[in-house]
Amino acid sequence: MIERSRSHCSIGASIKSVSPTNQLRRTTILKSPYSVFSQLWGSIWGSKKKLESRSRSPNAVASELHLTAGQILAALRKSESGRDDWRVRHHAEDTLLPHEMASLVNVSPALPSHVQSWLTKMEALGRFSEGEPQRYSVEAVAPDVDFYRDATIGPERKCLIVCFCGASNRLMMPISCLLQYLPSDFCDVIVLRDKTRQHYFKGITGYAESLPALVRRIADDLGADAYLRRYCFGVSMGAFPALRAGVLMEADRAVSVGGGFALHPRRLLEEPDIAPPAFDPICGCVGNADTELVCAYAAGDKTDRQSATHLSHIRAVTLISVPDLTEHNIIKKLAKKGLLRDFFNGMFALSDALESAGAMRSFRR
Repeated sequence: MIERSRSHCSIGASIKSVSPTNQLRRTTILKSPYSVFSQLWGSIWGSKKKLESRSRSPNAVASELHLTAGQILAALRKSESGRDDWRVRHHAEDTLLPHEMASLVNVSPALPSHVQSWLTKMEALGRFSEGEPQRYSVEAVAPDVDFYRDATIGPERKCLIVCFCGASNRLMMPISCLLQYLPSDFCDVIVLRDKTRQHYFKGITGYAESLPALVRRIADDLGADAYLRRYCFGVSMGAFPALRAGVLMEADRAVSVGGGFALHPRRLLEEPDIAPPAFDPICGCVGNADTELVCAYAAGDKTDRQSATHLSHIRAVTLISVPDLTEHNIIKKLAKKGLLRDFFNGMFALSDALESAGAMRSFRR
């Protein structure tokens, strides 16, 4: 594990001999579609430099910061406007543990008004005032692999949740808020980020070179066999990779939230460097009756609904259509509605451990 941890404290063509006029015409016919295609392709995907720059989203830029919780608080106290501290706030959302974010929420009245507005949103998502903050610490297994757990409780009493972030390198909401819904007494959580945005087909840079290698590496590094139960969970770009990993890992359940199939035209043009693999674990030819596959999506999101339905025609999948929602990001919406805890209790079989029943009563399958 790397040193970083915090605890709770040219197109070629052959042309037959033709007249000069026809030669010119045929050459034009051959070249024009390619030219139009090139322009269209460029307008959609951009040059390689533009593709690389896409990863420098606000979250990516903020992740370059390395601030402690105390330094974040000090920076927020000095900020005069939201433009001054947006990097700090993004960094806080991506790195703070539940107890650290809860502490910020508690001192909100002493902070500038624009910071108070932000912390009000954090409270609405994490509901820190409803109970004690979860006792997670974090270890950086690799630059884009973080392991959250309460190290005082052994894995034999807990479930392991392997989480695959989307293109924003998040699980649809700040990490401290999400962890607050997963009791640290019963859950160890590993968070994976594919900053190359290749849907984890090439694993994670510097850690594993493919998805199967990623699954093996996680199992070895964390001792996955020691856990009571194992789950995979992914959102957006990371949703279907979570299903694939669940099959490969023989997890108890794999959960996709807002998932869809990857579009590979650009990768096919750029092979062999980033060509997609031929093998797909969620192909209907791959059997694994032991892993339940779940696809959750907003009932009003046509794209996500079609993707999940398409997959259900390939292999057995449990479909969960969340009613009254149209947004792709159902995790944040469920949190705001006070339903995320029930959702996670149902997905990760936490109801028995927490002695709460009817976790999925608000959802229809």
